Amino acid sequence: LLGVFDWVKFYEKDYELVGRDATRAFVSGDFSESGLVDNVEGLGYQDLLGVFDWVKFYEKDYELEVVELIDSSLNWKDIQAEETKVFPPCNSEWRKDIGGRVWCSKKSGGIEREWSGVPRKLFDPASKSSR
Repeated sequence: LLGVFDWVKFYEKDYELVGRDATRAFVSGDFSESGLVDNVEGLGYQDLLGVFDWVKFYEKDYELEVVELIDSSLNWKDIQAEETKVFPPCNSEWRKDIGGRVWCSKKSGGIEREWSGVPRKLFDPASKSSR
């Protein structure tokens, strides 16, 4: 095992592990350029359990920023689903001979409702675009 001061190099700027996924190196001990990869194919059960130990360590001691981003994305997706119920999409088609047309029905966008609605653009401030 490395001593406390030996671990400092793992977090120094420009060290091999900074800014990359080097999962395989954590269990293989190969910190050469060819060993610093995220590919875990071919690892045995014992090595994969070693990777799992690292995952548990990082989940316990470090807040994973990507999890927060994913949670925000899932929340956004739920909001979009609710918004689609209130402002359901309409149908559209385009053909070379007649051009394009847009219409709404009681089942447009796969959302059943009592009313047909009318085609309109809905502006999304987050994406700064309309649908």
